[in-house]
Amino acid sequence: MKKKPNLRIHFHFEKSVYHKKINAYIDKLVAAGIPDSRPPYFDYNIIDSERRSQLEYLHKAYDFKIHGDF
Repeated sequence: MKKKPNLRIHFHFEKSVYHKKINAYIDKLVAAGIPDSRPPYFDYNIIDSERRSQLEYLHKAYDFKIHGDF
C-alpha cells in the first residue's frame, strides 16, 4: 500500500484574502485533532496569535506522531 507523501505546504497570499475563511479552515483543522498529514503553513501576518499557536501545536504534534520523540 502506498503512503501519502509528507509535503510542506506554505501559503503566502499576495492579494487581499477573506480572513474568515482561513480562520474557519484553521478552526476545522484544530477541531479534528492531530492530522494524518502535515497541516499547511500560513503567512502569519494573516492569522491571529491564538490560531498561530494552535497551528504550531498541530505541526509539532504531527511531527511527534510521525517521527516520535526527537
